[in-house]
Amino acid sequence: MSPPSTSRPLVTLRSVPLTPGRLELAASGSGAIATWLYRPSKLRGQVALAISTALRLRGKRASGFPFELDEVIAALGVRPRGCAVMRSPDRQQWVIAIDTDDTQGVIAKIGMQDQRARIREEYRTLRRLADHSGLFSVPIVNRLSEGRTWSAFDMERVADVHGSVHFDLDEALAVSVELARVDDSGITHGDLAPWNLLHGERTWLIDWERARALQPGLDLAHYVLASADIGGMLSSQDARDHLRFSSPLVREYCRRTGFALPLVATNLREMLTYFDSRAGDQFSDR
Repeated sequence: MSPPSTSRPLVTLRSVPLTPGRLELAASGSGAIATWLYRPSKLRGQVALAISTALRLRGKRASGFPFELDEVIAALGVRPRGCAVMRSPDRQQWVIAIDTDDTQGVIAKIGMQDQRARIREEYRTLRRLADHSGLFSVPIVNRLSEGRTWSAFDMERVADVHGSVHFDLDEALAVSVELARVDDSGITHGDLAPWNLLHGERTWLIDWERARALQPGLDLAHYVLASADIGGMLSSQDARDHLRFSSPLVREYCRRTGFALPLVATNLREMLTYFDSRAGDQFSDR
């Protein structure tokens, strides 16, 4: 059984262009999503934007990236007008919100070293779920590209910025049940949390890099515990109460999915142990 894992926060390396465009970086939970506040309408402003972007996409020496960013952009076939760049603390995963000629733009995800395998796996998972319809949709991926030191794919940018990120236990239960039924065999998202559910005309479930074979109950437990440990959206005591084996939430999950309580309880214990080790014993169910 794979150990549970929650995302390390993305931190902003830089946002470009600095002028004449301006970016608002909204941090929510474990990540930051960029939205454009200004797009020039006049030709001179558009030229300045293009030059500013080009200068910052010239490669690792100019930009400080551990890879040739222009090589990645070219491999993905994207023509950027501007972008915002975010990275993981260990500098092994990078997320680039790219503004293109259309109104939506794309998101590029880049993995270095051991993160390359996760990038490939996330790409395969999103391809597998491309036709999924139900309570949530997933972003459409375009292509997977490989460089000497990196792997990357680009996908549609389904939302510019997080709206109100909120704890919704009913939604978490419903999405967890739906994940357990995907393709009849089910799937574990591995990082289900309020900030990975984006709400608009549809509900989007993002960040699939930790997806794996179904472990019943793990996604539901991750949502509850991450909401307390990372999001501060409920107390550790409330989180523990929600995940007691006799709780209404756990019993309802078992009722809807048909999984036996002992099987679900094993994965709940695993998540509680993991978060207990992160949070100094505040989540342990003793």
